[in-house]
Amino acid sequence: MTSGTWFLIAWVVLVVVALTSFAKRRRRESPTRALVHEQPVIFATRAAVLIRARGTEGNGWGSLKRPGWPELLVHSGGLEVTIGAFDGLVSGNTMLIEGASMRRERLSAWPLVAGNRECIRLWGTDGTGPREWKVSPRGTPIDDVWSHLVAAGVTPTT
Repeated sequence: MTSGTWFLIAWVVLVVVALTSFAKRRRRESPTRALVHEQPVIFATRAAVLIRARGTEGNGWGSLKRPGWPELLVHSGGLEVTIGAFDGLVSGNTMLIEGASMRRERLSAWPLVAGNRECIRLWGTDGTGPREWKVSPRGTPIDDVWSHLVAAGVTPTT
């Protein structure tokens, strides 16, 4: 076999593994997504959002991007960050309010904004494992977002 054949085989195997991993992740997260989507939205705001990747998703913080800003939706029993048409490709964009906690931090200038901004760091679970987000509201005062999260049941920590 030539080196080109080996490269093609390796590439096909890599694609199959990636698609299988994506399908498994979507299946694991689907009960939480369905539960959160069925609940009424009690608050919504545009925000810069970083989601911490874990396991096969990668390692580190990834930002949600779209024209404008992603939207933070506070449902009666869950949280969701949405970027519109590509929501299905985003892993970890739902979180249950039960057991979720938060604190205020500073969001560094990289990779989202020029200058440091206040953000709310959220910890919780998506039903399959831990989730961690950094949310910096745009167009809504951070105190308003904080009070809506507390009213929904997210526990403040120090």
